[in-house]
Amino acid sequence: KALELEMSIVYNGASRMHHADGSVVHHHSLGADEAAVVVTRLREQVAGVHLGLETPQGWFLDEPFFEAGKARLEARGMPLPDGVGPIEDFLSKGAIKIFARHPERSVPAMATTVEDLRVYATWSGPGLLEIMHPDVNKRDALERLCAELGIDREAVAAFGDNHNDVQMLAWAGRGVATANASAEAREAADEVTAAHHEHGVAVVLERWF
Repeated sequence: KALELEMSIVYNGASRMHHADGSVVHHHSLGADEAAVVVTRLREQVAGVHLGLETPQGWFLDEPFFEAGKARLEARGMPLPDGVGPIEDFLSKGAIKIFARHPERSVPAMATTVEDLRVYATWSGPGLLEIMHPDVNKRDALERLCAELGIDREAVAAFGDNHNDVQMLAWAGRGVATANASAEAREAADEVTAAHHEHGVAVVLERWF
């Protein structure tokens, strides 16, 4: 099953893709109506929020988000979004991920505004809220892949550092969090290694192998 092993689980578990040809094996997306409810809720309850969207057709930013991040994208040589404008204009095909940023509101605070909706709200860093289909998370995607490949949970190692890694770290046979991980991630893990800048993942791999 060499081809299956050349895969990436992306979008916090929403999609799985082959490296060889970029094909998507499966993905969970919010429907257009569901995504519109999320966008409306954020606009109503988080004044001044910057919104973005990722879909199978590309990624899109509203004008404030684009203006705030354009220089950083260009400096890093990263591609610009496929469209800029009101996010509502790009929702017709639904959304793999809706993301939100605010110059003053914290990500956990923004997450509370959608906690009663059927969505998965998480974050991989301090500044960006990520909202996806309710069946999405890294643990479920990894568990599904391992079941297909006949790999027992006890044989799985996972490394993580933030809110979106918590379920995966708790499920894996050996969950490892970095020293600079969130408190939730460290608590879910079986062990804590050195921080990112101290090559924490390499420290563990070298000890194992």
